[in-house]
Amino acid sequence: MSTETLYKQVEDQGSLFNVRTEPMITTSGVRIPNKVAIINEASNHAIGVVSEKYQVVTNEQVLTATLEALDVSTLDLADATATVRSSHGGARTMLDIILPAHEINLNGDVSKMRISALNSYDGRWQYQTRA
Repeated sequence: MSTETLYKQVEDQGSLFNVRTEPMITTSGVRIPNKVAIINEASNHAIGVVSEKYQVVTNEQVLTATLEALDVSTLDLADATATVRSSHGGARTMLDIILPAHEINLNGDVSKMRISALNSYDGRWQYQTRA
C-alpha cells in the first residue's frame, strides 16, 4: 500500500472540498464586525462562523501532512485503509488511517495501529493528530 493509494481512498470519500471565507452581513446590509462565514465551495453552503483571525486549515492540508509523515516513517503500510467521517455539512471531519501490519495481541485483546486526525471549519476543534 502506498500513501498515494491512501490519498485516493480519502479523495473518493468527498472530504477534500475547497473552502472560502466571506464577510458576515445581515439582510439589511449591516456588517457583523470581526466575523466571517466559512463556505464549502462544493455545496456553496456556510459551514461555520468564526473570527476574522481564525486560521483555516483545510482537510487537504491535514491529509497531506499526515501522508508526508507516513512517507518518511518506517511504518509498514501493507493493507492500510483510510476512512473519513464528517458532520455538520463538512464542518467537522475525522480521518482514520488503520495500519493492520502494526497489530498487537494482549491476551486475546487485538488492537491495530490507528492514526486519527481531527479538523473543523467551524472552530469547534483545533487540528490535531493522534496515533
